[in-house]
Amino acid sequence: MNALLRRELQRIRAQRSAIWLLFLLPLIGTLLLLWIFSARTPHDLPVAVVDADNSALSREISRLLDASASIRVAFRPSSEAEAHDLMLRGEIYAAVVLPRELFKRLQRGDPAAIQVFLNQQLMTAAGKIAVDVQTVVGTLSARQSLIRQVQSGVGVVSIQPLRAELHPLFNPGLDFAPFLALLLITATLHVFVFISTAQFLGTELLEQSVPQWTALSGSWLAAVLKKTLPYTAWWLLFGGLLLFGSYRWLGMGLPEHFALMLAGLLLLVVVYQGLALLLVMTTANYRVAVSIASLIASPAVAFSGITFPLEALPLGPRIWAEVLPLTHFLHLQVEQAVGSIPAAASAPRLLTLAAMALAFWAIGLWRARLVLRTPSYWGRE
Repeated sequence: MNALLRRELQRIRAQRSAIWLLFLLPLIGTLLLLWIFSARTPHDLPVAVVDADNSALSREISRLLDASASIRVAFRPSSEAEAHDLMLRGEIYAAVVLPRELFKRLQRGDPAAIQVFLNQQLMTAAGKIAVDVQTVVGTLSARQSLIRQVQSGVGVVSIQPLRAELHPLFNPGLDFAPFLALLLITATLHVFVFISTAQFLGTELLEQSVPQWTALSGSWLAAVLKKTLPYTAWWLLFGGLLLFGSYRWLGMGLPEHFALMLAGLLLLVVVYQGLALLLVMTTANYRVAVSIASLIASPAVAFSGITFPLEALPLGPRIWAEVLPLTHFLHLQVEQAVGSIPAAASAPRLLTLAAMALAFWAIGLWRARLVLRTPSYWGRE
């Protein structure tokens, strides 16, 4: 084992990309994501207010919008066309249009519409702005209704006779950091686990170094297991430290069942190592295997069911999402890090990852038995 470790360290030093894949890029990516989400929630998003009424009421609406958490009234253009140009240039996320005679219509009791134009390409910003605009407009509408009732001499009735009481179970402050930052950090980590394993196994075939590799191990099976085991330990240690550091940086306490998270992380590493082994040994081509691994890993977050519910996906994408190991670990992460649900409820996630690991490793080793003993498979471009 010591001779094999020394050989692996020499190969890591000889391959410039290995240091980046194992150490630098995962660390840089994590720090970058933590810095991006250090603001926790979007705030002071620039919007434009087109005030065609220029009344005391319209100016109050503008002040209340500017005082809301997510909105900053950055521009006050004189027309909708100017606001449209600002949005096309990317200088604002939304435009609020206060129509002419807004105050007079409300005084007469006539309905008055306030138009809000949102850039729905940026859904998070658009959603936050829409909520704050509705809050401001709803508050002012209720106040105007009360004023009219008092002025008309009618007894004050409830403005909202039916109300829905919403009590978020998890993440009540809509903090994006625990949700999205942890998701993207894990997704970034899984890419490097997957790609690095495919590279380290594939280069053995590409460089036709299989005889030296297997000779140090004693057999083809021991060669595969002894080569991947140190990287398994490394990614578990590195990934565990990244998650622990991320929890502290984001001001989150450790999940109650942190050991369950580590077990899930271990299974995630083993699953993607098995999938990398399967790809390398099935294609017997380093470049093809790495290319397929990149194709699988890159869009995995989009199919994970975290940013878009799995139940709403068409059948084909839904099946693909369920086959991806990352999907099950990310749901485990949300359940434990954000939801703090009982450990037994997350056990099916671990069982699914374990079943995937067994399947990928079984097929990969079955194929490796042939490829590592047949020189004609070595050295393929």
